[in-house]
Amino acid sequence: ADSAPVVAPIAPIPQDVPLEREVLTAMVQNSQIAQQAIERIPSDAFTHPAYGAVFTALRRLVEQGTTPDVRRLPPDDDTVTTTVSKLAVREMLPIENMTVDSMLERMLFEYERRKDGPWEPDIEDPLDREIAQKVYTQRNRERSRLMAKTQYEQKEAGEVTERSRPVTDPVPERIKRYSQKGKPPADA
Repeated sequence: ADSAPVVAPIAPIPQDVPLEREVLTAMVQNSQIAQQAIERIPSDAFTHPAYGAVFTALRRLVEQGTTPDVRRLPPDDDTVTTTVSKLAVREMLPIENMTVDSMLERMLFEYERRKDGPWEPDIEDPLDREIAQKVYTQRNRERSRLMAKTQYEQKEAGEVTERSRPVTDPVPERIKRYSQKGKPPADA
């Protein structure tokens, strides 16, 4: 009897871990991991421009038939050189159950999510609730910062402005309720 291939679930890597940085750190410090990542991850999976530049430079080495070793990278790109020098000496975050495979799988998962278009949080998923909470918080911080900057510039220019509270997006009540304890309230 033919059996279907077993697909391992994505390891629970916390969402606040800068995954791109952790994957690239592993790649910079170990050429075998770099080889695995280049075989599995598309070039545009990295959203951080400096990390994408390093990944692309390592991929070029593989395309030229050499090992993706950072010591073989040409020193002509300051962004790549600076990023590699920082990542080469940093320690990876000590996260339980974080393996190379789990990081690469999570990178692919996040890449596919971005490709699929706008994301709507699934409030039943604890990771989605956490992400949604952070997205709203970050958006509100950015709006507050821009509003304060605008008010400061107007004040410096001598323009009279009304002091008003920055416009923010409230965290949707359904997300806020579920985020408080990680589960639905008893009355739901």
